[in-house]
Amino acid sequence: MNYAHIRDRYNVPAKRGARVEYHGQLGTVTSTSSAAVRVRMDGMSRSQPFAPDELRWLDTDAVVLPFPQGGASPLPA
Repeated sequence: MNYAHIRDRYNVPAKRGARVEYHGQLGTVTSTSSAAVRVRMDGMSRSQPFAPDELRWLDTDAVVLPFPQGGASPLPA
């Protein structure tokens, strides 16, 4: 199964390099394997298979705030 099929089937933003969380542990998606995504948890040397719907996909939680002209921060003081 490829990333596009996993995205469609599980409605998750699956892609290589995506950051995910599993029971408080952070990791990075490295590949696909059947209907699973392989994730290398931070600090580990090998990836493990996970069902796409058992992971929390962190890329969707990221908020990107544009910086206005002049370099002022958009965050409230």
